[in-house]
Order: sequence, then structure tokens, then C-alpha cells
Amino acid sequence: IEPGMPKDLLDGFHITRTAAVAAANCDVVCYAAGAAAHFGIARLAAHVLTPGSKNLAGRMRDEFRAELARPSTVMTMVEELNAVPRTAYEDLDVRSFGAPVLVYASSKLRDPEGDETTADVAKWRVEQLAWLASLAVKSPRGEGPIIVPDSSHASMVMGETQAEFVARTGEGFLSKRRSGAA
Repeated sequence: IEPGMPKDLLDGFHITRTAAVAAANCDVVCYAAGAAAHFGIARLAAHVLTPGSKNLAGRMRDEFRAELARPSTVMTMVEELNAVPRTAYEDLDVRSFGAPVLVYASSKLRDPEGDETTADVAKWRVEQLAWLASLAVKSPRGEGPIIVPDSSHASMVMGETQAEFVARTGEGFLSKRRSGAA
């Protein structure tokens, strides 16, 4: 679901391929984040910052915030961020997938960042869709990118109607493969 482009994932990281592959998943920052979460700092941040929860309401939002505050979740998020450069380099190495691939993209353009203009974001979007299409063709049975209606990157999995669309099209994609139709 809308994986990042390697050049974007590496932007801001000044690390060689060798160093990225050798880097530990969980370093001192990861353990410090887990300790901070243990003492309630992540719970406070989850209520103040509410990352991702703008797509959720009521009980789902409360459960999301509670999960964000767990030390293991905080440590996993830090580990994931630590792995971004390694993941980007590994993504560049993929030549083909041995399984069917379905690629999704959000419908809403992201906001410009820093000195970017809306024209820069539009150009980036063309590159992003080309990257996503290149992933689909790395499988002889790949499709995409499929644009998820009325979606942002987060709402594709957290928005009720968007997640339903992803699930429904994913089920259809798998059904076609099982029946041999594609």
C-alpha cells in the first residue's frame, strides 16, 4: 500500500549502503523511546499529537492511541525508522517478485514540504506513480497502481471506506488468481 520511493526514503539520510545494511535495528534511541513510553510519555504524546487518529472516531481512536502508547509499539516504530535506509537500498535491489503483486496509491496529493511548490509535488506524483507501476510489473501477475478513492496515505488503512475499498479490491485480485482468471 503506497510504498515509499527509495530516493525519498534516502532523502535526509546520509548513509552508505554498507553502513545501512550493517546498522542495528534497535539502538540506544530505540531503547530510550521504549523507556519513555514505559513512564507514560508516549501516552501523553498520543493524546496531544494524535498522529493518524484524525481518520478515526470514538472507540477506534481510543484503541489506536492506547496501542501507540505501548512501549513495544514505540520501540517498533523507532526500529522501523532506523531501517528506512536499509529498506530503501533493498528496494532498489528487487528485480522480480515470485508472487502476484497488487499496488495501491492514494488519490490525494501530499502537501508541499519545505521549499517545494505545488508544481514540484505534481512532478513528484508522476514519478511516484511510475515507481508504483514499476513494482507491479516486477511480477508476471502484478497490477497497479490502483488509486484508492478519496484517500491519503494514512486513510488507505485507517479510513473506514478507504480500507474497505482496499480489502474488497484485494479480495477480488486474490480470487482472480485462485480461479486462474489472471
